[in-house]
Amino acid sequence: MLKASKDRIIVKIVDSHKKEGLLIVPDEKKDHLIGIVTSVWENILYIGHSDYVYFNRYAGNNITYDGQEYRSLLETEVLGISSMLR
Repeated sequence: MLKASKDRIIVKIVDSHKKEGLLIVPDEKKDHLIGIVTSVWENILYIGHSDYVYFNRYAGNNITYDGQEYRSLLETEVLGISSMLR
């Protein structure tokens, strides 16, 4: 399991691709992505585990762990927080 380091959160990207038939196509037109928080640095108070966060597609660092794609973000790179996805 990935653990966040100082002032960072780890998110699993949930909407970076769209499915067209049997093909999965990257959605290059979106400026913002949505991720679900999997790990939070202990001093970050307003973002919690399993929150959905919105962030710029170029923010943070990409991480591939156990075949899953994650993003390591600074708390200042988060644009918005939601407890549920709509």
